[in-house]
Amino acid sequence: MATASVPTIGIVCDSPRHITAIRAVMESAGCGPAFILVPGPELEALVAQADVDVWFLSLSPAFEQFDELAALFDNSTTVILDENSGRGSNDLTRWAMKCLGKIEGLVVGLSVKRLQVKAKPVVVQPKSLPGLVKNVWVLGASTGGPEAVIEFLQAIPADLPIAFVYSQHNDPRFVKVLVDALNRNTAFEVRQLEHGDSLKHGQVGVVPADGEMLFLTMGRCSRSGRPWAGVFSPAINQVVDELSLLYKEKAGVIIFSGMGDDGASACSRAKANGTRIWAQAPESSLSSSMPDAAIATGEVDVVASPLQLAQRLIAEYGAANVLRG
Repeated sequence: MATASVPTIGIVCDSPRHITAIRAVMESAGCGPAFILVPGPELEALVAQADVDVWFLSLSPAFEQFDELAALFDNSTTVILDENSGRGSNDLTRWAMKCLGKIEGLVVGLSVKRLQVKAKPVVVQPKSLPGLVKNVWVLGASTGGPEAVIEFLQAIPADLPIAFVYSQHNDPRFVKVLVDALNRNTAFEVRQLEHGDSLKHGQVGVVPADGEMLFLTMGRCSRSGRPWAGVFSPAINQVVDELSLLYKEKAGVIIFSGMGDDGASACSRAKANGTRIWAQAPESSLSSSMPDAAIATGEVDVVASPLQLAQRLIAEYGAANVLRG
């Protein structure tokens, strides 16, 4: 057990957005947790090895292994349980501050400022298991996006080990039209993502425009019941933030044609996670505002036409397939 004068905090959370929020609040308060863990197959061994005074468990309603997870902490000195549901994007900082207050209240005689931890925070990702998605690429687009994305996907073999998550600004009434067009014109299985779905290789999951979609561990998708925060539906920045935090160097982002700058502010955060950032060449875009904004961040690795982006992606994964179209 860690010494009482320097309590060590462990966090287990299945929501990347909530992990980001509570980590930011703890850092601003001058304290950093020794362990930030994501539920996965290695969690039991990691918990057994961890030298932690206070465990903080924050789990979404979609988390299905609560009883098994709770059993890991039966012998722990202090455990705080929190359901991170029902929190709008604008409430995350307030939620994290309340969490920190709960933790502080259990460490008698110590202030938040004294919850100093020398160990560098460690984010542990679940090990890949058979059948689980290994690589995820976000396709972000707005005006002119469908044409560019179809051209891109037409040149991609459907057997690449990639799950595509397509976040296209859209009127909810036209999402089905978009899905049908992609199914007719590409070799991929294309569907709108729904609550309880899991990402799969060889599929294109279209992010719903009529309400927020959360991306959880093990490739799971969850509807929050809230509208997308901000101006754009769906919010590309949020989709990129969540998936890059989960998949890190196994994730990629391509910003295609579109108006506005959605996706640009997430570029630096995603790049810090090891995620690759690509963009459609502005001269090949119907509307270059979105790729221009992404390129202006200085974080974009590849700028090319949709066909060239497809060729580069195939080369990245060493595919032996011959380009179609």
